[in-house]
Amino acid sequence: MEIKISLICLAIYVIVNWDGMIFHWLNRYLDNIPEFIQKPLCKCLVCMSSVWTCTYYYWHGYAIDGLIESILIVAGINTILAIILEKFTDAV
Repeated sequence: MEIKISLICLAIYVIVNWDGMIFHWLNRYLDNIPEFIQKPLCKCLVCMSSVWTCTYYYWHGYAIDGLIESILIVAGINTILAIILEKFTDAV
């Protein structure tokens, strides 16, 4: 499940932040909100793990008892993905 959440985060990050992607236009509106809100929504892969894991748990009706562990696992996976993106694309 954590891999799935992490890939969801990656997809959201890419479609919002990369030029030419379908939701890149959202950046002009996101720049008007505080950074501490921007980052967990779509601007920082590691920060996104908290919001999107909670959203996934809520959406699918999972019990909250494993939430913290899942957030940390997703954050770890997203950290690795961010390093890979930085190495190969200079996009992070």
